[in-house]
Amino acid sequence: AGALISYTLISYLCQDISFALGWSIPTVAMFCAIVIFLLRSKQYHEPRGDASMTRKFIGISWYAIKNRKRKQEIISDFRHNILNSFTADIDDNNDDDNDDINISWLDVAKLRYNGEYDNNLVDQVKMVYAVFGFLPFMTLYWIVYSAMNSLFYSQGCQMNYMITESFDFPIATLNDADIIIILILVPIMDRFIYPCINGPNGCCKFGMLKKIGLGYFILAIAMIVAGLIEIWRKSMDTFNIRSTCDSTVFISDLNVLWQIPQYLLVGTSEVFASITSLEFFAGQAPESMKSIVYALNLVVTGIGFLLAALL
Repeated sequence: AGALISYTLISYLCQDISFALGWSIPTVAMFCAIVIFLLRSKQYHEPRGDASMTRKFIGISWYAIKNRKRKQEIISDFRHNILNSFTADIDDNNDDDNDDINISWLDVAKLRYNGEYDNNLVDQVKMVYAVFGFLPFMTLYWIVYSAMNSLFYSQGCQMNYMITESFDFPIATLNDADIIIILILVPIMDRFIYPCINGPNGCCKFGMLKKIGLGYFILAIAMIVAGLIEIWRKSMDTFNIRSTCDSTVFISDLNVLWQIPQYLLVGTSEVFASITSLEFFAGQAPESMKSIVYALNLVVTGIGFLLAALL
Protein backbone atom coordinates (compact mmCIF):
# COMPACT_ATOMS: atom_id res chain seq x y z
CA ALA A 1 0.00 0.00 0.00
CA GLY A 2 2.79 2.41 0.87
CA ALA A 3 4.58 1.80 -2.42
CA LEU A 4 1.37 2.20 -4.40
CA ILE A 5 0.67 5.55 -2.72
CA SER A 6 4.24 6.68 -3.23
CA TYR A 7 4.44 5.79 -6.90
CA THR A 8 0.96 7.15 -7.64
CA LEU A 9 0.13 10.18 -5.49
CA ILE A 10 3.59 11.42 -4.61
CA SER A 11 5.00 10.96 -8.11
CA TYR A 12 2.03 12.91 -9.50
CA LEU A 13 2.58 15.75 -7.05
CA CYS A 14 6.33 15.88 -7.72
CA GLN A 15 5.99 15.83 -11.50
CA ASP A 16 2.79 17.79 -12.19
CA ILE A 17 2.13 20.00 -9.15
CA SER A 18 5.15 20.83 -7.00
CA PHE A 19 8.27 18.83 -6.31
CA ALA A 20 8.62 20.46 -2.88
CA LEU A 21 5.04 19.50 -1.97
CA GLY A 22 5.44 15.90 -3.11
CA TRP A 23 8.80 15.48 -1.39
CA SER A 24 7.50 16.91 1.88
CA ILE A 25 4.93 14.10 2.29
CA PRO A 26 7.45 11.23 2.83
CA THR A 27 9.58 13.55 4.95
CA VAL A 28 6.69 14.40 7.29
CA ALA A 29 5.50 10.77 7.29
CA MET A 30 8.95 9.53 8.33
CA PHE A 31 9.18 12.12 11.07
CA CYS A 32 5.76 11.09 12.43
CA ALA A 33 6.81 7.42 12.34
CA ILE A 34 9.91 8.18 14.41
CA VAL A 35 7.88 10.14 16.96
CA ILE A 36 5.27 7.37 17.30
CA PHE A 37 8.02 4.76 17.61
CA LEU A 38 9.75 6.67 20.40
CA LEU A 39 6.50 7.39 22.28
CA ARG A 40 5.69 3.67 22.44
CA SER A 41 9.25 2.51 23.16
CA LYS A 42 8.37 1.43 26.71
CA GLN A 43 5.62 -0.88 25.41
CA TYR A 44 7.88 -2.97 23.19
CA HIS A 45 9.22 -6.31 24.33
CA GLU A 46 12.97 -6.52 23.95
CA PRO A 47 14.28 -10.01 24.74
CA ARG A 48 17.33 -10.08 26.94
CA GLY A 49 19.97 -12.73 26.88
CA ASP A 50 23.48 -13.41 25.78
CA ALA A 51 25.39 -11.44 23.18
CA SER A 52 23.64 -11.04 19.85
CA MET A 53 24.04 -13.69 17.18
CA THR A 54 25.67 -11.15 14.92
CA ARG A 55 28.40 -10.55 17.49
CA LYS A 56 28.89 -14.29 17.96
CA PHE A 57 28.99 -14.82 14.19
CA ILE A 58 31.66 -12.17 13.77
CA GLY A 59 33.55 -13.41 16.81
CA ILE A 60 33.71 -17.00 15.57
CA SER A 61 34.73 -15.88 12.09
CA TRP A 62 37.47 -13.60 13.39
CA TYR A 63 38.77 -16.26 15.80
CA ALA A 64 38.90 -18.81 12.97
CA ILE A 65 40.75 -16.39 10.70
CA LYS A 66 43.33 -15.56 13.36
CA ASN A 67 43.89 -19.22 14.17
CA ARG A 68 43.57 -20.67 10.67
CA LYS A 69 47.05 -22.22 10.87
CA ARG A 70 45.77 -24.55 13.62
CA LYS A 71 43.67 -26.39 11.04
CA GLN A 72 46.68 -28.34 9.80
CA GLU A 73 47.70 -29.11 13.38
CA ILE A 74 44.23 -30.49 14.12
CA ILE A 75 44.30 -32.67 10.99
CA SER A 76 47.80 -33.93 11.83
CA ASP A 77 46.81 -34.77 15.41
CA PHE A 78 43.71 -36.53 14.23
CA ARG A 79 45.62 -38.68 11.73
CA HIS A 80 48.22 -39.47 14.38
CA ASN A 81 45.50 -40.70 16.73
CA ILE A 82 44.11 -42.92 14.00
CA LEU A 83 47.50 -44.49 13.33
CA ASN A 84 47.89 -45.23 17.03
CA SER A 85 44.46 -46.76 17.41
CA PHE A 86 43.55 -50.43 17.03
CA THR A 87 42.61 -51.71 13.61
CA ALA A 88 39.34 -53.06 14.92
CA ASP A 89 38.36 -49.68 16.28
CA ILE A 90 39.16 -48.11 12.96
CA ASP A 91 36.92 -50.58 11.15
CA ASP A 92 34.07 -50.10 13.60
CA ASN A 93 34.21 -46.31 13.39
CA ASN A 94 35.21 -45.94 9.76
CA ASP A 95 32.25 -43.71 8.89
CA ASP A 96 32.84 -41.40 11.84
CA ASP A 97 36.52 -41.05 10.97
CA ASN A 98 35.72 -40.01 7.41
CA ASP A 99 33.34 -37.35 8.71
CA ASP A 100 35.73 -36.02 11.34
CA ILE A 101 38.69 -35.63 9.00
CA ASN A 102 36.76 -33.09 6.90
CA ILE A 103 37.87 -30.20 9.05
CA SER A 104 36.55 -26.76 8.15
CA TRP A 105 38.51 -23.57 8.71
CA LEU A 106 35.80 -22.63 11.22
CA ASP A 107 36.27 -25.80 13.25
CA VAL A 108 39.37 -24.35 14.94
CA ALA A 109 36.97 -22.23 16.99
CA LYS A 110 35.28 -25.27 18.52
CA LEU A 111 35.85 -26.23 22.13
CA ARG A 112 36.36 -29.75 20.82
CA TYR A 113 39.57 -28.57 19.16
CA ASN A 114 40.66 -26.29 22.03
CA GLY A 115 38.81 -23.29 20.63
CA GLU A 116 36.66 -20.79 22.52
CA TYR A 117 33.16 -21.42 21.15
CA ASP A 118 30.47 -24.03 21.56
CA ASN A 119 30.63 -26.85 19.01
CA ASN A 120 26.99 -26.55 17.96
CA LEU A 121 27.24 -22.78 17.59
CA VAL A 122 30.21 -23.14 15.25
CA ASP A 123 28.27 -25.69 13.19
CA GLN A 124 25.42 -23.17 12.87
CA VAL A 125 27.85 -20.52 11.62
CA LYS A 126 29.13 -23.02 9.06
CA MET A 127 25.57 -23.41 7.76
CA VAL A 128 25.34 -19.65 7.22
CA TYR A 129 28.61 -19.64 5.30
CA ALA A 130 27.20 -22.38 3.08
CA VAL A 131 24.94 -19.80 1.35
CA PHE A 132 27.77 -17.33 0.70
CA GLY A 133 28.52 -18.91 -2.66
CA PHE A 134 25.06 -17.91 -3.87
CA LEU A 135 25.34 -14.24 -2.84
CA PRO A 136 27.34 -13.02 -5.90
CA PHE A 137 24.61 -14.29 -8.22
CA MET A 138 21.97 -12.33 -6.33
CA THR A 139 24.23 -9.27 -6.46
CA LEU A 140 24.18 -9.51 -10.26
CA TYR A 141 20.40 -9.84 -10.15
CA TRP A 142 20.01 -6.62 -8.17
CA ILE A 143 22.44 -4.78 -10.45
CA VAL A 144 20.19 -5.54 -13.40
CA TYR A 145 16.99 -5.03 -11.40
CA SER A 146 18.04 -1.49 -10.44
CA ALA A 147 17.54 -0.46 -14.07
CA MET A 148 13.82 -0.28 -13.32
CA ASN A 149 14.35 2.65 -10.96
CA SER A 150 16.92 4.45 -13.11
CA LEU A 151 17.18 3.56 -16.79
CA PHE A 152 13.48 2.76 -17.18
CA TYR A 153 12.58 6.13 -15.68
CA SER A 154 15.10 7.91 -17.89
CA GLN A 155 13.60 6.17 -20.90
CA GLY A 156 10.09 7.20 -19.86
CA CYS A 157 11.18 10.83 -19.54
CA GLN A 158 11.96 10.80 -23.27
CA MET A 159 8.60 9.30 -24.31
CA ASN A 160 5.18 10.83 -24.77
CA TYR A 161 3.66 11.02 -21.28
CA MET A 162 0.96 13.59 -22.15
CA ILE A 163 -2.48 12.00 -21.66
CA THR A 164 -4.37 15.24 -22.34
CA GLU A 165 -3.33 18.84 -22.85
CA SER A 166 -3.79 19.49 -19.14
CA PHE A 167 -2.63 16.19 -17.64
CA ASP A 168 0.81 14.57 -17.83
CA PHE A 169 1.05 10.92 -16.83
CA PRO A 170 3.39 10.53 -13.82
CA ILE A 171 6.27 8.48 -15.22
CA ALA A 172 7.17 6.87 -11.88
CA THR A 173 3.59 5.54 -11.62
CA LEU A 174 4.57 2.79 -14.04
CA ASN A 175 6.29 1.13 -11.07
CA ASP A 176 2.76 0.25 -9.91
CA ALA A 177 2.70 -2.37 -12.67
CA ASP A 178 5.61 -4.11 -10.91
CA ILE A 179 3.82 -4.01 -7.55
CA ILE A 180 0.43 -5.12 -8.87
CA ILE A 181 1.78 -8.12 -10.76
CA ILE A 182 3.59 -9.27 -7.59
CA LEU A 183 0.40 -8.94 -5.52
CA ILE A 184 -1.47 -10.99 -8.13
CA LEU A 185 1.11 -13.70 -8.83
CA VAL A 186 2.36 -14.51 -5.30
CA PRO A 187 -0.93 -16.00 -3.99
CA ILE A 188 -1.66 -17.68 -7.32
CA MET A 189 1.75 -19.34 -7.47
CA ASP A 190 1.80 -20.37 -3.79
CA ARG A 191 -1.76 -21.70 -3.60
CA PHE A 192 -2.33 -23.16 -7.05
CA ILE A 193 0.62 -23.38 -9.47
CA TYR A 194 3.40 -24.65 -7.17
CA PRO A 195 1.20 -27.27 -5.40
CA CYS A 196 -0.05 -28.44 -8.79
CA ILE A 197 3.43 -28.79 -10.31
CA ASN A 198 5.13 -30.25 -7.23
CA GLY A 199 2.19 -32.39 -6.10
CA PRO A 200 1.84 -36.18 -6.45
CA ASN A 201 0.38 -35.75 -9.94
CA GLY A 202 2.71 -32.92 -10.90
CA CYS A 203 4.66 -32.89 -14.13
CA CYS A 204 8.05 -32.14 -12.58
CA LYS A 205 9.88 -31.05 -9.47
CA PHE A 206 9.99 -27.24 -9.52
CA GLY A 207 12.43 -26.52 -6.70
CA MET A 208 13.84 -23.28 -5.37
CA LEU A 209 16.88 -23.16 -7.64
CA LYS A 210 14.72 -23.67 -10.72
CA LYS A 211 12.42 -20.86 -9.58
CA ILE A 212 15.39 -18.55 -9.11
CA GLY A 213 16.79 -19.51 -12.51
CA LEU A 214 13.44 -18.78 -14.13
CA GLY A 215 13.39 -15.40 -12.39
CA TYR A 216 16.82 -14.60 -13.85
CA PHE A 217 15.60 -15.58 -17.31
CA ILE A 218 12.48 -13.42 -17.08
CA LEU A 219 14.55 -10.44 -15.92
CA ALA A 220 16.78 -10.91 -18.96
CA ILE A 221 13.67 -10.90 -21.18
CA ALA A 222 12.55 -7.67 -19.49
CA MET A 223 15.86 -6.01 -20.39
CA ILE A 224 15.54 -7.21 -24.00
CA VAL A 225 12.01 -5.77 -24.19
CA ALA A 226 13.26 -2.47 -22.75
CA GLY A 227 16.02 -2.42 -25.38
CA LEU A 228 13.53 -3.00 -28.19
CA ILE A 229 11.31 -0.21 -26.84
CA GLU A 230 14.35 2.09 -26.81
CA ILE A 231 15.14 1.25 -30.46
CA TRP A 232 11.51 1.95 -31.33
CA ARG A 233 11.56 5.23 -29.40
CA LYS A 234 14.64 6.47 -31.21
CA SER A 235 13.07 5.69 -34.58
CA MET A 236 10.00 7.82 -33.82
CA ASP A 237 9.61 11.53 -34.48
CA THR A 238 9.96 13.97 -31.59
CA PHE A 239 7.62 16.74 -30.46
CA ASN A 240 8.74 20.28 -29.97
CA ILE A 241 8.14 19.74 -26.25
CA ARG A 242 10.91 19.56 -23.69
CA SER A 243 10.95 16.71 -21.20
CA THR A 244 9.90 17.39 -17.63
CA CYS A 245 13.06 15.56 -16.53
CA ASP A 246 15.60 17.35 -18.71
CA SER A 247 14.99 20.62 -20.52
CA THR A 248 17.58 19.70 -23.17
CA VAL A 249 15.60 16.61 -24.26
CA PHE A 250 12.56 16.64 -26.56
CA ILE A 251 10.01 13.90 -25.97
CA SER A 252 9.30 11.19 -28.52
CA ASP A 253 5.98 10.45 -30.20
CA LEU A 254 6.01 6.93 -28.66
CA ASN A 255 3.55 6.64 -25.75
CA VAL A 256 5.10 5.97 -22.34
CA LEU A 257 2.52 3.24 -21.64
CA TRP A 258 4.49 0.97 -23.96
CA GLN A 259 6.84 0.54 -21.00
CA ILE A 260 4.23 -1.42 -19.04
CA PRO A 261 5.32 -4.88 -20.36
CA GLN A 262 8.90 -4.44 -19.16
CA TYR A 263 7.70 -3.41 -15.68
CA LEU A 264 5.38 -6.43 -15.58
CA LEU A 265 8.26 -8.73 -16.54
CA VAL A 266 10.52 -7.29 -13.82
CA GLY A 267 7.76 -7.83 -11.24
CA THR A 268 7.29 -11.40 -12.45
CA SER A 269 11.02 -12.05 -12.10
CA GLU A 270 10.83 -10.84 -8.49
CA VAL A 271 8.17 -13.43 -7.72
CA PHE A 272 10.50 -16.22 -8.81
CA ALA A 273 13.97 -14.88 -7.97
CA SER A 274 13.77 -12.34 -5.15
CA ILE A 275 11.10 -13.94 -2.97
CA THR A 276 12.39 -17.46 -3.52
CA SER A 277 16.00 -16.48 -2.81
CA LEU A 278 15.00 -15.09 0.58
CA GLU A 279 13.14 -18.32 1.29
CA PHE A 280 16.20 -20.28 0.15
CA PHE A 281 18.56 -18.33 2.42
CA ALA A 282 16.25 -18.75 5.41
CA GLY A 283 15.87 -22.47 4.76
CA GLN A 284 19.63 -23.04 4.73
CA ALA A 285 20.26 -21.35 8.07
CA PRO A 286 19.35 -22.58 11.57
CA GLU A 287 16.65 -20.74 13.49
CA SER A 288 19.14 -18.86 15.64
CA MET A 289 20.94 -17.47 12.57
CA LYS A 290 17.96 -16.35 10.49
CA SER A 291 18.48 -12.68 11.36
CA ILE A 292 22.00 -12.86 9.94
CA VAL A 293 20.73 -14.45 6.73
CA TYR A 294 18.06 -11.76 6.31
CA ALA A 295 20.71 -9.10 6.92
CA LEU A 296 22.97 -10.67 4.30
CA ASN A 297 20.11 -10.57 1.81
CA LEU A 298 19.70 -6.83 2.41
CA VAL A 299 23.45 -6.27 2.17
CA VAL A 300 23.52 -8.02 -1.21
CA THR A 301 20.61 -5.87 -2.40
CA GLY A 302 22.40 -2.70 -1.29
CA ILE A 303 25.67 -3.75 -2.96
CA GLY A 304 23.80 -4.47 -6.18
CA PHE A 305 22.18 -1.02 -6.25
CA LEU A 306 25.49 0.63 -5.32
CA LEU A 307 27.40 -1.10 -8.11
CA ALA A 308 24.63 -0.24 -10.57
CA ALA A 309 24.91 3.43 -9.58
CA LEU A 310 28.68 3.35 -10.10
CA LEU A 311 28.25 1.73 -13.52
